[in-house]
Formats: sequence, structure tokens, C-alpha cells
Amino acid sequence: MHLPLHLLIVSSLLSSAYSWGMLGHRTSALLASRFLHPDAARAVRAILKPQSLVSASTWADYYAHTAEGRFSAPWHWIDANDEPPHSCGVVVKRDCPTKEGCIVSAVGNHTRRVMALADGDREKGLSLRWVVHFLGDIHQPLHTENLARGGNSIPVRFNGRHQNLHHVWDSSISEELVGGSSFRHAANWADSLHAEILAGRFANVSASWGKCLDPSRAEECAFQWATETNTWMCKYVLPMTWPDGFEDRELNGTYYDGAVPIVEELVATAGFRMAGWLNAMFTGEDGMEGILRAARDGLWENELVEEGGEL
Repeated sequence: MHLPLHLLIVSSLLSSAYSWGMLGHRTSALLASRFLHPDAARAVRAILKPQSLVSASTWADYYAHTAEGRFSAPWHWIDANDEPPHSCGVVVKRDCPTKEGCIVSAVGNHTRRVMALADGDREKGLSLRWVVHFLGDIHQPLHTENLARGGNSIPVRFNGRHQNLHHVWDSSISEELVGGSSFRHAANWADSLHAEILAGRFANVSASWGKCLDPSRAEECAFQWATETNTWMCKYVLPMTWPDGFEDRELNGTYYDGAVPIVEELVATAGFRMAGWLNAMFTGEDGMEGILRAARDGLWENELVEEGGEL
């Protein structure tokens, strides 16, 4: 697992087929940086150096596409064998293979590794990259679903282009919303979500964001997050008339309009929880307390770094 340094860095420039697109991962990581406790932010920066939190957030997808990293692909999801849109639910014993693992077990395993391994250990940095990435993935509904390979086998159209449902939720909706997928688009979206969180836009749901930010209960917390995310499969991702009239449907219209606030809420949730999780891991205190202290005392330096000529 000893990847050359240039492979760690270039990963942030490549596209993904396993998760939130690069825009979603970058945005959740940038949003998390706004809520990091200063001690947690310094620890994260030291472990990931020379990468920033935002560039490290996409590494796991690139690695999963290499021959060496193919084993890690199942860690990006949990395949709920439920019956959406009529019945949704994640069952770890049923849906998380003991041998290959899944996102719930991966969050637990790599959280413990980050906390147990010595500073300077290369494996600690790799595990932290996985944790950051999986905190994004677990908030994408089709990463918690088995049906049609997590939507990859459901053909749809977006702006007239042939896509699959998984890709639409990974990338198309969010990129249409903010106008692109660059670092600048991610930064602007993170700024917007940060302001909206502080202004109380998500007050009806944000109370649940801090209920399980305890790394000593990592699998339990990850299971709660996956279960929460999976409910969207029944609430919106698949219409109650599924499969009638859905395949090959143009989704940039009424469907897109309804999906936008859901995607915004999920990316906001991912960023907020990521900050709380990292605060708890590196400060030893409750994750919510770290967030409140960061908001009260002022935020640590912005995580934006210049990469490839653009922010």
C-alpha cells in the first residue's frame, strides 16, 4: 500500500465512478475545514502534508481504480438489499460482507487506525484519506443501495445526454446547480453552505448531525448515517411508480428541482459531520464541542490550495 507521492497528489485531478463526484467531495471537505477545531486542523494538515484536506478527499477513488487498490472498491458503499421505493433499510449483517467489508466497517477500521498509528506512519495518512472520503460517500443515497448496482444499471438522461441514475446523483445534479466542478465551484458552494448552516437554513434537520460523533462507536455511527441516507431511496430517489416510466427519462426538470435541496442537505451534512468526526478524533472531546468552539473562537486557515493553476 506504499503509493508513490505523485500518485497521492495526482488523484485529486482525476474523475470518479465510485462516489460523489469530485465537486461533492471537495465541497464537503472545504465545508468541514470551516468547522474544524484549530488543534484538529493542525493535526490533519500535518498528517496529509503536502496535500490539503480538499485534495486528499478524492484520493480513495483514484486508488480504487488501480490494480493495487481494487480490493478497496467495496468499502465505498453498503448494498442494502431492501425494496425501494416501498421499503428501505440497511442491515449490516445482511448487507456488509464479512470478507470484503463495506463503508460501515471501513469507517470503523480506518478511524481506529488513524487514532492508533504513530505520527509519521504513512499508513496513518492513507487511513485518514479513506475516512475523509467515506464521510462523503456515506451521504450519497445510491452508496447505500443494492438495487440495479446502486443505480448504475438504471439508464436515464440529463440535459439530453445518456447517463445512469448513480452518476446523476454523484455529479450531474450538483454540477448543474453550481455551474461546474472546479476547485472554485467547490469553494463557492462550500462558502454558501457554510453561511446557510450558520443562518439556520438546515435547522429542521441539523439537530441530528451531531448525535453520533464518537469515534469509539465508529461502526455504530456509520450505520446510523447510512440508514439515514438510505431513507432517501424511498422518499425521493425512486418514484413510487418505479419502474414504470422512469428508465430513459429526462431528469433535468421537475425531478432535478426536487433533488436539489436534498443534495444540498446531504453535502452540508457530510461536511458538518466530517468536521465533528475529525474534531473528536484529534482533540479527544465531543465532536460537537469542537465545532462550537471553532465557530466561537474563529476558524483556522482556509484549506484552499493552488493546484494545477486553479484554486
